[in-house]
Amino acid sequence: MPTIENYIEDFGWTDFRVLVNRDLTSITITRADGSIIPAQNVRIITFSDRENPWRSEGARTGRTDALILGYKGSSDYDDTDIEFGDRFLYDGHMYDVFEIIPSINQQFQAMCQLRS
Repeated sequence: MPTIENYIEDFGWTDFRVLVNRDLTSITITRADGSIIPAQNVRIITFSDRENPWRSEGARTGRTDALILGYKGSSDYDDTDIEFGDRFLYDGHMYDVFEIIPSINQQFQAMCQLRS
């Protein structure tokens, strides 16, 4: 399965923190029940069809249009509070979170797709 570690290596980055902190943005999350989660800082990587490393992954049922990167369990950073089914507005587009990748080494990753 593709991971952010593979993506980092492809672009020559060696540290997850460098990748996340390089281009932080603040997003407000809306939960599936309509409740609003306060704004939090994350890194969002969006993909075109051509550059998306997950687009050809046969096991995926949803297409990945964006990847959220944050932290979970770090003593240096606030935990990213995003769950399956959450939605958010970024760069004029609404996204749905359809998969949370289990936290490894204090890394938080969520796959998202454009809301239709």
